[in-house]
Amino acid sequence: MANAKRLPSGSWRIRVFLGTDEDGHKITQSVTAETKRDAEMQAALLKTQKRKISENPTVHEAIRQYIDVRIGILSPSTIRAYESLYRTAYDGIGSIRVQRLKRVDLQRWVSDYSADHSPKRVSNAWGLLRASLAMVDVSFNGITLPTRYRADTYTPSDGDVGEFLRYITQTRTKDNDLYLAVMLAAYGCMRRSEICALTADDIDRKSGIVHVSKAMVKTEDRDWVVKMPKTPGSVRDVPLPKEIMDAIPAVKKGRVIQANPDQISHRFERAIKTSGVHRFRFHDLRHYAASTMHAWGVPDQYIMARGGWSSDYVMKRVYRGTISEEEKKINAEIAKRISKILPK
Repeated sequence: MANAKRLPSGSWRIRVFLGTDEDGHKITQSVTAETKRDAEMQAALLKTQKRKISENPTVHEAIRQYIDVRIGILSPSTIRAYESLYRTAYDGIGSIRVQRLKRVDLQRWVSDYSADHSPKRVSNAWGLLRASLAMVDVSFNGITLPTRYRADTYTPSDGDVGEFLRYITQTRTKDNDLYLAVMLAAYGCMRRSEICALTADDIDRKSGIVHVSKAMVKTEDRDWVVKMPKTPGSVRDVPLPKEIMDAIPAVKKGRVIQANPDQISHRFERAIKTSGVHRFRFHDLRHYAASTMHAWGVPDQYIMARGGWSSDYVMKRVYRGTISEEEKKINAEIAKRISKILPK
């Protein structure tokens, strides 16, 4: 058995070799536990329960096998999404053996599933199915998916965020968690999951830095757990001004925010409704943070580092694509100048 490896989060992980499939491909699975002993016990149990991947499983069996061998590698939220798709998305083709599966079966399934599901949901379901089929060396090209249109998002302005902060400041003594979460998202460019996972050890008051190294996510059993983030780029140091550092409770140990991500969202929604501010989502505060830094002329690589993005694709497609109040003023000035030079 492979040696247990300690992760930056403090948990222990063992990658278990389960044998090979019918074609000689290695089958491995990772187990993660809070202690080295627990990881070793789980790995031993997994070894005794190992099973070979069927040469010709049904579609449902192939997806089940794909999910099972990746538990411990993928994040709990990803596994939860996969489990949801497994239960609901493949009824039309789930019983077909993969070796008997035809392109027309898949295209018909895509068309039927698209009738009452969003293009994003269809794309996610197809992605899981394609990966599951690839694991048993079955692949299909030329499957047409529904077009995904980018949804219009509203990025709050400086005025929106300032007015909302003034509103929740009035109730800060009753709910400092919400006040702090908004500050860290709007000016620290942090995600809900990262904010709720912060502990006293992550706060360096002397240097004014918050260390982001983990995330609070929901498991398939709907329990909240603290895990390593999805990408290495999400681990970062975020410098913050004294006003925000002072808002962080001076706890000696444990989490600095007691609410979980869902509770933060629910409190935020209630506050937005009663504040009278133009409605926006909690996650839109990250849009605001990124677009504001871009308007200030901050280079993309620094925005990426502060927000924990591994590439600038999402940032350019979503965050920088929004029209800020300053950009509206500039566009209005351009239109005015064009009008002056056009022939009357």
